[in-house]
Amino acid sequence: MRPSARTPIIPRTFRKGVATAVDNAYDNPERAARQLGNTREVAKTHYIDVPETVPDNRAVLEAWARGPGSKT
Repeated sequence: MRPSARTPIIPRTFRKGVATAVDNAYDNPERAARQLGNTREVAKTHYIDVPETVPDNRAVLEAWARGPGSKT
């Protein structure tokens, strides 16, 4: 998580950034929690940023953008 230019930088911002970076690098929330000195549950609930993921709909959206009857 990177704050915008208008977001105030507070200690929690750094903690979230550190936890998220460690978890993303190692896919290990326990490692991120230990870095922060927290339990795994606290790190996952309050500090590790989990991006929202969606299914890959590119083919459907590209076909829709081309319009009906388009072959390519």
